[in-house]
Amino acid sequence: LSHCYWVGITCTTNGYVMGIEMESRNLKGQLPYELGKISTLKDIILNNNELTGNIPVELGNLEHLEQLYLFENDITGDLPDDKGVCTLIPLKSLDVLWVDCDKVNCPSFPSICCTKCGKEGIDPVKISGPDTSTDNNTSSGGGGESGESGEITEVDKELRAQQIQLRLEDISFPITTSQTRLSALEWITDSDPMKLPADAPLLVDRYILTLFYYALDGENWLIEEGETMWLTELSHCYWVGVTCKIGGDNDVMSIDLESRNLKGRLPYEIGKMSSLKLLILNDNALTGTIPVEFGKLDNLVNLYLYNNDMDGDLIDDKGVCVLRTPNQALSELWVDCDKLKCPPSPSTCCTKCGKDGTAPELSPGPPNTGGGSESSGPTTGDG
Repeated sequence: LSHCYWVGITCTTNGYVMGIEMESRNLKGQLPYELGKISTLKDIILNNNELTGNIPVELGNLEHLEQLYLFENDITGDLPDDKGVCTLIPLKSLDVLWVDCDKVNCPSFPSICCTKCGKEGIDPVKISGPDTSTDNNTSSGGGGESGESGEITEVDKELRAQQIQLRLEDISFPITTSQTRLSALEWITDSDPMKLPADAPLLVDRYILTLFYYALDGENWLIEEGETMWLTELSHCYWVGVTCKIGGDNDVMSIDLESRNLKGRLPYEIGKMSSLKLLILNDNALTGTIPVEFGKLDNLVNLYLYNNDMDGDLIDDKGVCVLRTPNQALSELWVDCDKLKCPPSPSTCCTKCGKDGTAPELSPGPPNTGGGSESSGPTTGDG
C-alpha cells in the first residue's frame, strides 16, 4: 500500500505527507534528522513514547510545521533560539511546541519557543527547567535582590522611570493627571517584577494591559483557580484571557474576558494595540462609549461588547465603524443595539445585537437622548 495508508500517516491529495501521529506507540530511539526533509509536514505527534537524544536541528527546515508534540519521552538537550525548531516561531508557522521542559532546555523569556511543558501542558515560565545553574544565575521569583540587580542605584532607577514615562506619554496623554493611568505607570516602573527597560518591545502592550486592569476594576474580576492572574511576574502573554503572537515582539493578538465582572469604561489606549484581532468583553458591566481610537485597530476581526451597559452613537465614517468598510478586517461587531445607536441601513457597521445576536434591523434602537456620541482621548479609561 501507499505510505499514505500506513497507520498514523496523513497525506495531501497528491500523496505528500502532512502528518505523523504515533502517540503512545512504544517508539524507541532517536529521531532521524531526515524528518527535516519532509517539507510538507504540518503535524508531528510523538508524545508518550521512549524517544531519546536531541531534537534534530534539521526540523528547523519544516516551514509548514504547526504542531510538534514530544512530551512524555526521554529527549534532552538545548533548544537554541536562533537555530533549529525555534526558528519556526518567527515564521509564524509553529503554533505548539510541547516538550518535557525538565529535560529539554528551552530558551528563556522573552523567547516563547516552547509553548507547553510535560504531561499537564504547563506554561514554560512556570517550569524551572533542567539544572543548568551557573555563577551568573539570576532569579525572577520573589526572593531578595542578588548580584547586579542589587547594585542598581537610586539615580539609575529615577532615570529608568523618566525614560519609561517619556515613552508611555506617546500612548497616554496626560499620563500623570489621571489616577488610573498614574497607577498603571507606577506599577510598570516600581512594582512590575519584570523591570522592563524603557526600550523593551513588550513595554507598551504590558502598560496598556495594566491600565486595562486598573480601569476595569481588576481586583474584583472573576478568576478561576489555576488561572494566571494579571499583574504578576509572568509575561502578560500568560495572563488569563490574553493571547500573543508567537515570536517577534510577542504582540497581543486577543483579549477574551467574557463574563469576568469587568466594570468601568474602556481605556482608549486599547486602540494602540495594532496587532489585536479579537476583543471579547461581552457579559460584563462595562459603561461609557466605544472609544473612537478603536478605529485604528486595522487587524481587528471580532469585537464583542454585548450584555454590558455601554451607550452612545456609532458613526459610520469614524471610530470602529470604519473597520467595517470594504478591505478592512472587522467581520463582527456585536453590541447592545438598544443602548448603542448603530448607523441605520444601508450601513453594515453593527452585525449582531444583544444576547441573542439579533440582526440590527430587527432590534429596537436606544431612546433618542440627543447625545452620547463616540468619545475620544483622555475622557475614557477613568471611572
